[in-house]
Amino acid sequence: MNQGNNYRIQGLNPKIGRLYAHDLSSLYHDSVQHCANGIYSQAQCDAWSFAPRSDYYWFKQLSRNKSWLALTQPQSSSAQERVCMGFVSMATRFQERGYIEHLYVAPHYQRQGIAIELLNQLECWAVAQNYRQLTTDASALSKAAFLRQGFHIKHKTYQQKRGQILQGFYMVKSLKGHHI
Repeated sequence: MNQGNNYRIQGLNPKIGRLYAHDLSSLYHDSVQHCANGIYSQAQCDAWSFAPRSDYYWFKQLSRNKSWLALTQPQSSSAQERVCMGFVSMATRFQERGYIEHLYVAPHYQRQGIAIELLNQLECWAVAQNYRQLTTDASALSKAAFLRQGFHIKHKTYQQKRGQILQGFYMVKSLKGHHI
């Protein structure tokens, strides 16, 4: 658990992934739609995520990657179930090893250090697994969090989705003892 905060970071296994797949679908969609606050246009956000994806899609995404959730801590033993506040997911397949595919925090939990905690957990695991580097295609919104964590921008990226161009940033971080 994060000291001073009412959440904890939880690693995912298939059982937990199945339990939270629906929550992650909504969280992802809501987070993307929240980007329409001047960073991306509403049309760009709609192209990025026009509707929540299926629970099955998220279950498959999470089961093939190494992932962590930020979950609220119940205030009492009679409290409701934990709420997923955010998640991070990293590819572990050979060709894409160390590529951070997802880093999303629910809009009402943003700017509270949750993304940084999720990235810290991911990085500790990657170092223990002797990964050489971490990479990602960061959005304009998440770029600052990655920069704070020591990533640097290699180049701008552009994705076309449903007729909209979305600008991002290909970012890299060398890990413990490895240099890019």
